[in-house]
Amino acid sequence: VVQNNGSIPTAAGNMFWSDLKERIYSARYDYSRKLGSSEKWKNEVKVGGWNQYRNRNFVSRNLGFSQFKPTNGMFNSSLLVLPEDQIFSEENLGLIEEGVGGFKLDEVTNVDDSYKASSFLNAVFASIDSKWNDKIRFVGGLRVESYYQNFQYVEFGSNLNKTIDTNVIDILPSANLIYSPTKKLNLRAGFSRTVSRPEFRELAPFTFYDFIIDNIISGDPYLKRALITNTDLRADFYPAAGQSISLSGFYKQFENPIELINRTGTSGAPELYYTNVKSVVNLGLEFEYRINLGVFAAADTTSFLKNFTIYTNTSIIRSRVDLSDFAGSGGERPLQGQSPYIVNAGLFFTSPNKDWAVSASYNVVGQRIYIVGNVQEPSVWENKRHVIDFQIAKTFGEKFELKLNVKDLLAQKLIFFQDLDGDRKYDADKDNTWQEVQFGRNISVSLKYNF
Repeated sequence: VVQNNGSIPTAAGNMFWSDLKERIYSARYDYSRKLGSSEKWKNEVKVGGWNQYRNRNFVSRNLGFSQFKPTNGMFNSSLLVLPEDQIFSEENLGLIEEGVGGFKLDEVTNVDDSYKASSFLNAVFASIDSKWNDKIRFVGGLRVESYYQNFQYVEFGSNLNKTIDTNVIDILPSANLIYSPTKKLNLRAGFSRTVSRPEFRELAPFTFYDFIIDNIISGDPYLKRALITNTDLRADFYPAAGQSISLSGFYKQFENPIELINRTGTSGAPELYYTNVKSVVNLGLEFEYRINLGVFAAADTTSFLKNFTIYTNTSIIRSRVDLSDFAGSGGERPLQGQSPYIVNAGLFFTSPNKDWAVSASYNVVGQRIYIVGNVQEPSVWENKRHVIDFQIAKTFGEKFELKLNVKDLLAQKLIFFQDLDGDRKYDADKDNTWQEVQFGRNISVSLKYNF
């Protein structure tokens, strides 16, 4: 009689081996020519193509220890408390004494733990870049992609060989209109359509245990590619050389985006799988600037402020998933992995004689869904985390440069949690802390010599 602990991917003593061989061949070619150009009107036309062939062969094996009980015998349970460097010693395997068994090594590889896949992408495109009177510019084009994919695996349960062939042709237009009323101001309107195709790993049905996040992950060979429609408006202002201020708004519509979802009806470690959702809409604003503080003391050419430069990039995004195909979904939610806001900021200082340089940068990403939940388990959220990096650099003549780098000065924990009170904010007393990752500060000093 065997107790099949080893057949569970999360079981103690489980061992996993895999071998992945992949080859990628690609070719790209294009031709451009200026047409009908004059002093006020300039045109450049470009045509070309791209081909890529991928071939992958993935093989894996799973072995696990189980408890061996001889006929009318018993398992020696005292083995379970041995140190980890002794528990699976050779003397503890099989029949260790009359009527008493030890461990048994089982082959627990499933038939769908290996797969073969290939893809062939063929694309052609044509574009035009047209400028009129240095004030109006139009950049547009059309790209046509033919994507053939072959995926082969053995279906678990039926042991049947499965081959899935897909061939999708996508017509992907793009258009950008830029108006420059002055040399310091650009106004732009853009439209494009793009695709996002599932990776082979997301298609593979085999079950893989990720011991870092304590999750079982499997793919879906019937995943569809996502089609994305992008529309945006943008204004760029350039007050001086090396300085800019930008404001943009964008709208994105996703058809069949891929998400990572917690499967229902499982026990033990959560089982995650990839699937398509019907549609998603993203609406956002982005503000960006890079300014030398000397502009605030323009009349004073000796001002200390001209040695400082600041920059900020801030995005605010609202995301809404169509959950009409999911029973018990619990209402609206953002796209998995989509943050409601992203902030990057920095401050740079350079001494007047250029021998000192100091920089500090800040980043925060708003909390986002890490794993989509189901009717049994709430979604797992990734909490926001503030990150500050710092650097001081000092040069000595033209030969030596000394640098002090401090990365992740705050070293805040990365927290994954289930939002039990529904406010989408982490509260250690009310919410379920799913996982915590503690980071450390990274401090380094380097000395560089230029020969």
